[in-house]
Amino acid sequence: MRFSIPVTPDPDTARQWAQDELSKSIYQHGESLADRLGSWFSDLMNKLLNAGSGGSIPPVGYLLGAIVLIALIVIATRIAIPAAQQRRRRGTAVLLADDARTAQQIRDAAQAASRAGDHTAATLEYFRALVRGCEERVVIDDRAGRTAREAAIDIAASINLHFAQLRAAAQTFDALRYGHRVGTAEDSSRMKDLEAVVRGTRAVHLVAS
Repeated sequence: MRFSIPVTPDPDTARQWAQDELSKSIYQHGESLADRLGSWFSDLMNKLLNAGSGGSIPPVGYLLGAIVLIALIVIATRIAIPAAQQRRRRGTAVLLADDARTAQQIRDAAQAASRAGDHTAATLEYFRALVRGCEERVVIDDRAGRTAREAAIDIAASINLHFAQLRAAAQTFDALRYGHRVGTAEDSSRMKDLEAVVRGTRAVHLVAS
């Protein structure tokens, strides 16, 4: 039985294959890197199979293909995981260390965003104003890097407010901050109302000076 030798494309052919692949519509619709690599590898193997004279590829061809696939997975992992971790680090803290705005300044920014129709920014800023206001009133300590959930727990421990309300607000903050969804006018209005309630609620416990 004769076996076809796997075809290695010359530079011009390889370039054309790459151009054909990049021109496909999937690259215009936000497919993940893993999806793109998988589709590209599948197409490449099909082209190699069809490029021969109709026989099958010898075992060494499959071995080389497996090596290429593993290399692509490693590359994708090295690119995707650090990027995701970096996004999480950026989105974790409610108030960044260099954010020196007062609660009123943050509220003003929230109102400006709301007037501009940017309900995502408005919702995020109202929650930040809520947290900064509690820091100013010494309801919670002034601590950089505090997450939304940590803020909800700390505030609920110091004021007469159900934790469920603060937890829901923290979950909304995280969902918008991580880009899982966009904010709505209802999100902004609800966060604004909660910020006002927290601001007007007397603390039952203050952080020790």
